[in-house]
Order: sequence, then C-alpha cells, then structure tokens
Amino acid sequence: MQLRIQRVTIAGVIKLLERESELATVRAFARRGGVLVVEGRSGVGKTAILDAACTRARRDGRLVLRARGSDLESAFAFGIVRQFFERHCAEATRDERAALFRGVAGSARALVMRDGLGPAKEDTSFAVVHGLYWLAVNLAERRPLLLAVDDAHLGDDASLRWLAYMATRLEGIDALLIVALRPGAFREEPLLVKFPSGQGTVIFTSFHQSPLPTALVLRMAGVPWIAAISVDYPGSLLDLRHQVDDDLPEAERNLLLARAAGFPLPSGDAGRLAVTAELPDPSRWVRGPYVVVHAQASVPARAPSADRVAAMAGALARAGHRVLVTGSDGDAAVTAAVCTQVPGAVDLGGRTSLRMLAAVLAGADVVVAPNTGAAHLAAAVGTPVVSLFAPVVPAVRWAPYGVPYRLLGRQDAACAGTRARICPVPGHPCLDSVDPAEVVAAVAELSGLAEPAEPTGRIPTGAGR
Repeated sequence: MQLRIQRVTIAGVIKLLERESELATVRAFARRGGVLVVEGRSGVGKTAILDAACTRARRDGRLVLRARGSDLESAFAFGIVRQFFERHCAEATRDERAALFRGVAGSARALVMRDGLGPAKEDTSFAVVHGLYWLAVNLAERRPLLLAVDDAHLGDDASLRWLAYMATRLEGIDALLIVALRPGAFREEPLLVKFPSGQGTVIFTSFHQSPLPTALVLRMAGVPWIAAISVDYPGSLLDLRHQVDDDLPEAERNLLLARAAGFPLPSGDAGRLAVTAELPDPSRWVRGPYVVVHAQASVPARAPSADRVAAMAGALARAGHRVLVTGSDGDAAVTAAVCTQVPGAVDLGGRTSLRMLAAVLAGADVVVAPNTGAAHLAAAVGTPVVSLFAPVVPAVRWAPYGVPYRLLGRQDAACAGTRARICPVPGHPCLDSVDPAEVVAAVAELSGLAEPAEPTGRIPTGAGR
C-alpha cells in the first residue's frame, strides 16, 4: 500500500476569532473530541480558553500536558514535544517508563529521555515522529489525555509537523488536542503542514512471507519510510518492524500492521471483509433459495476429489437444497462431471465473472467451498461458509473471516503445516474422508445465519505494535 502524505486538512476544527461563547465551545470540544484551534490576535484571551479547556479536562479525569511556543526555542527541534513529555516521563517509575516506551514508541525514547547517555538526539525522522505518536497512544491507554499548546505560531517546525501528524490520527484513541495561535502567523494555514519527504510504504505479507526483499528494493528506490511485519531482524530495511502473534487471522494481522503504521479503522468499520462495488443481478442463473458448492481450488492439495464433491452435492440435493456448482474456467470439466451426477444441479463452472460470482455467493443460503478465493469472497458478501479445509496451512490463519462458518476436514492429517501444493498422503484423507452427511448437517446448522459474525476482537483500539 503506497501512502502519499499530502496537505492535511483537519475536519471539524473550531476557530474562535474572539472570546464569545468560549465556555460553550470548550464543553462541546470536550464532548465531541478531536482538535480545537483557538485563533485570535494578541490579547483577546486565547490562553484563557486553553485554561478553561485544561480545567474541564482535569475535572473529567484527563491527564493534561501543556506546552508553549517561544521565539527562544523555535530553532530547536521538538521543543514543544519535549515540553509535553520530558517531565512526565522523567517522573514515571522504571516500570511505567517501560510501558510508555514499549513497541514502536521506543524509537522516541532517545528524544524524550536522556537516560544518562548525553544530550537528547535531534532526530526528526519519520520513525521518531511515529514513535512520538505511539508514546501519546500509550499515555492515553493509561489515562485519557489532553495535549494543549499555547502560542503555537512560535513553535518549532518539527513539533508542528508532529502536531499535524497527531491531529489526523486521534480517532480511536482517547486523546484531545487544543492549539492556540495568532491568525496569519503561518504562510500555510495552521496544522496544514506537509511532512518532509512526503511518502512511505506499508508492505503487507502473508504469515510465511518475508517483506525484506521488497523492502530492499524500496530502499534502493529511495523510499524513506517502510513498515512491515517481519520475523527476521531487518537491520535498516524497516523503519517500523511490527510483530504479532503467529496464530492470527490474516485479515487481523494486516489490520494490526495498518494501525501500527498510524492508520486505524475509521469509525463504524468493524474490520470485516467487504465488497463495496454494486453487484449484478444473478437471477438469470437461479431464483429462490439455493446452496453453492464451489468445486475446486487453484492448489490441488486444498480441494476434494471430483467424486467427493459430487457426493457432497448429491447429498445436499437429496436433502432438498437447490445446488449451484461454481468454479473457474479451468474447473469447467469438474463442475460438468459433478452436475452430470446430480440431477437439477446448475453448472456455473467458467460461466461467471468475478462480480457475478460475488453476486451468486451473496444470494446463497450457504457456500460450501475448500480453502480458496470463493470461500473468502463468500465471507466478504456476508454468506456463511462450510469450509472444506485441508490443513496444509493453519485454519486459524486462513479460515473464512467475519462470518459464521463450520470447518470440515481432518486437521490432524499427516499433511498438516506442510504448505504442500500436491497432496503428499495417498487417498487425500484430510478432505476425501469428509462424510457428505457432515456437509448436509453443517449447511442445515448455518442456514439462516447470514448475519456477519463479530471478528475475534484482537484489534483493540490502542494495540498492534
């Protein structure tokens, strides 16, 4: 995912040119959260509004950290940021500091803490800015937070860039930001600061893939900031080396990486798979209730034999279900053979576009599919899945995500964890041992459960680093 960080426009900012209704504005700000910019000429009472906001925040139980810009410090990088954090972190216990600088926040420790190692470094890299963001997140996890800046127009450039970075990432953390400044003090509008270098990259990989070859190419191409999940030590190839538990669903794994890179889920987004495009009408193929049986997978080890698929489809038809058999162009011979053995089954092998396949899956009561794209597409359109899962890869990572599903197949088979493309065990016991009656029972159990299931809840608001 390529991220181009451009001019940041803060939505919902309140500007006060005078002091009228200041208390009502502060109360609204405390309720709604986000960013409050108090803009006014010298002497109109900007500091009084900040004082009112801080008093209200303390009464609400927030930790209040204040800073003030000044001519004397404007030439020193992160002067405002240090005012926020230095004293609070210095007064924390050793265990508290370890918690505050855990994970990504550790890249900001040398800036904030001297630790007896000499002068604090003036590193203004993206890694430090991002580490400071996570320091604020860690503080807000312990106690709701208010950051208040007076005379921001006198602030140093590095601190202003960090404030802009922080302001666009407040959603999902219990932190407020209030900034007071004079109008016209910047060549650009306040908090519309372009981040130097302007770009970064987040590398998404599967659990068994290394991001480091891609990171090397990006470094050679001059990309200044790179984030990825990496088991191997990356040296200087990654600015953010994110680490997660091994046994996470792939979707959650990558959502956690995106959050660690500073891009949390937007409000109202539960993190499920979704198809957002308008889908075509599948009624040309079928009307009324039906079950989809997806016949094959691109990796042979992950699909039942054609005879076993026919037995499953036949059992469903005898149980009273109308059966649609889907597959790619390359699966057409298999879907035709299955439908020949199952009276009334509709053969859609090689006859649907991806959009039409999504529409067909969306209309199904249940989808029966091996571990392949059709199972995940069914999850994305909210249809329950009977997952015929070969254990060559772990089901905990690759099972259908965010919908009700039932896992069938011997997960203790000898092929477990091998990532084999061709089944190494004679007779393909992990899938060809599945009794068609088990499929019928699983479909009966899942019928009527088309509402999306809650994700497993491993993406807490302040986690993922």
